[in-house]
Amino acid sequence: MKRKHFLYALLACGMMAFASCGNDDKENNLPDEPTVDDVEKLPYSSLTPEQQKDKLAQEANAFIAQMNDLSKEKSVEVFKSFNGCLSISNPFFEEKDDTAIYEPDPVVGPTSVQARNVKIRSAEDIMYINSFYGKYSWNAATQAWDTSASSAALVLEFPVGKSTTNNGKIEVTGVSSEQVFDGVELPKQLTAKVYYGSDVVASIEVNGDVKVQNNDPAVPATASVTLQMGSYKLTQSFNKADKKATASFVKGATTLISATANVSGNIDKALQESDGNLITGGNLSMELMGSLAIVGAIDVAQYNKEFVEETDSPSPSEGTEGQIPNGDVCKQNVETYNKYHELYLVSTTDKTKIARLIQKAKLFTDEYSYYDYQSDKYISHTYYYWGTVEVLKFNDNTEVEAEVYFSEGFDAVVKNFENFITSLQ
Repeated sequence: MKRKHFLYALLACGMMAFASCGNDDKENNLPDEPTVDDVEKLPYSSLTPEQQKDKLAQEANAFIAQMNDLSKEKSVEVFKSFNGCLSISNPFFEEKDDTAIYEPDPVVGPTSVQARNVKIRSAEDIMYINSFYGKYSWNAATQAWDTSASSAALVLEFPVGKSTTNNGKIEVTGVSSEQVFDGVELPKQLTAKVYYGSDVVASIEVNGDVKVQNNDPAVPATASVTLQMGSYKLTQSFNKADKKATASFVKGATTLISATANVSGNIDKALQESDGNLITGGNLSMELMGSLAIVGAIDVAQYNKEFVEETDSPSPSEGTEGQIPNGDVCKQNVETYNKYHELYLVSTTDKTKIARLIQKAKLFTDEYSYYDYQSDKYISHTYYYWGTVEVLKFNDNTEVEAEVYFSEGFDAVVKNFENFITSLQ
C-alpha cells in the first residue's frame, strides 16, 4: 500500500451528499469552524443506511438544482466563444518569429511587441504580466487575431455566439510579484473583467503578498482569489502565519459550500520542497448548503511515524488469501490510518452524525491472460494483491464501501449531474 492520505478521496464521496438549505434553529448548532471534538459530542442519526441514502439523494438533487442556473449565466456563453477562438488561433503561444531573441527588462519586462513575436518558453516569461499588454481583436476573415499596442491592459475582443461583430471582451491588468513558485507566477495583484456587450458579466480579482527571505523559494504570506460569475461567487484565501485556508461558493445570498482548513508543521519548507511529510497535522471543516458538514482531523506526524513500508509488489501469482504478500502490513497500516485520521459526515440541521469515514484492507483480484504458442492456446491467471477501500461506518456498525454506497440508488443524481456538465460544454 502506498503512503497516501485519502482525505480528498473521502471528501469526494462526501461531495455526493450535498444538502438543502438549513433552518434557523441555532440551538446546539456546531460552531462556525467545528472540530472533531465538537462532532464527537453529537449523537448518531437514527436513520438506517438505506434511509440516509434516500435523504442524501434528494439533497444532492437539490444542490444540482441550485447549480443549474450557472449554465444560463451570460459569462458561460462568453467563455465558450472565447475558447472557440483560441482553439483556432492562440495569440500567446503561436511562434511568429522563431529567430527573435530578447532579454526582458528587469523592471518592466519585455515589450508587448517582443512578447507577441516570441513563443513563451518559461514561467519567467509569463511572470511579467504587462509583457502581454496589447489589444487582440478577432478577425473573422483571417480566423486569427489582429494586434495593436497598449500600455494600459491586455484586451481581447471576439464575437459571442452567432454575432458577426466582436461583442465579447476580456480585459486584464496586473502587477507581478516578480517571483515564481513551482513554475507558476505569484501575482501581487491581478484584475480581469469579462464583458458581454457593455455589461460586465464576470470578474476575477487576485491579490498576494509574496516575500523572499534568505534567497529561499517564494511562498506567499497571504493570497486571495475572488471569481464572480453573475449571481455565483467563489472566494478563496490563504494566510501562512495563521496556517489557514478558507473557501466559499455562494449563489446570491445562499452559501452552497464553505470550507476551512488549518494545518500544523513547517509550511514554508513543505511548499518549497513539495514534501507532505513536513505537515504534522491538520483540521478540515466543510459545510454544504448549511445542512451537511464534513469535519476531519489528521495527525500526519504520528501516522507517518507508525506507517510500515511494504515489500516490493509480488509478481502475478495464484493462491489463497494468506499466501498473498503484504496482507498483514496492509491491515496494520489501515489500523494506523483509522487511528490518526478522523472524518465524519454530519447533519447540522438534525444535529447528528451520519457516518464516520474509515479505511478497510481488501484483497483485490485482477484477471489477465496471454497466448502460449507452445500449447497454441490462451492461458488465464488471477492476480491477487492487497489494497485499501474507503468505507462508511454507521451507528449500527454497518460498514459499506463508499464507492458501492454512492453508486447504487443515485442514478437520478448522476443523470442530473451529467446534464449539468453537458449544459456547460
